[in-house]
Amino acid sequence: MVSFRYHVTSLAAALLALAVGIVVGTTSLSAEPVRTSAAPATSAPDTGSVEDLAGRVGSHLIRGALPGERVLLLLAPDAPADATRSVVAALRSAGATVTSQVHLLPTLLDASGTQTVDGVVTGTVPTGMALPAGSLLRAATLLASSMVSSEQGTDVTGLAQQKVLGGFTGGSLLSFDGALPTARATLVLLLAGPSRGPALATVASGFESRVGTVVVGTPASAAGRGVVAVLRRGSTGVSDVDGLGSAAAVLATVLALDEQASGRGGHYGVGPKADGIVPDLG
Repeated sequence: MVSFRYHVTSLAAALLALAVGIVVGTTSLSAEPVRTSAAPATSAPDTGSVEDLAGRVGSHLIRGALPGERVLLLLAPDAPADATRSVVAALRSAGATVTSQVHLLPTLLDASGTQTVDGVVTGTVPTGMALPAGSLLRAATLLASSMVSSEQGTDVTGLAQQKVLGGFTGGSLLSFDGALPTARATLVLLLAGPSRGPALATVASGFESRVGTVVVGTPASAAGRGVVAVLRRGSTGVSDVDGLGSAAAVLATVLALDEQASGRGGHYGVGPKADGIVPDLG
């Protein structure tokens, strides 16, 4: 039987899309004619209208959307602190547990730290464990094996897990808010600002190879070399959301995690190449 929440979620997605469409259409009709000597004008969605609707319906749709899920939260160096707190509150309202908040440090993500990353991975990877090619992808895959639960591949547990996480923290590659995680995550959420897009996309791909992964970036991350833009140009199974810091992005984040838990993904927000503002869980 199709749940009531499915109907409400699908309706909300349609209303959000309609809100944008109405604003764009109204703007187009009221715009002055474009002179032939000028570049064509484009109309952007009225994000204020989208925010108002998301703020009204978001809390109802989020509540209980992720019952029993365990989410590992990865934070890029420029992830906004206020937006992070809003996302964590939404995850808890959705019924999810945040297993750990992990700060990805510049040494892990920047090319200048490659030698350190390689040294930590070589010194901590369990004997016989196969890792993919590429310094950062190898590191991300090893971290995923140590912090998430998956039927794909061998989990790194016990003393071997402590060795990996201790090596990454000791090498100043990442830091944890509080103690090292004990519960293994079932989903991964990465929050990012506008910088280090290619590196963050690689990290997300390493985790996505084991569990559903969603990347949420600030509006600027959907352009240029931002992580959302990089993901939308690629073909990974990672979901992404632009507009971190907005009510619409919080709603899209929770629903995108729910979608990933079902083995599906997409690109959400109001930035270039988005599939829609929020997922349609139909």
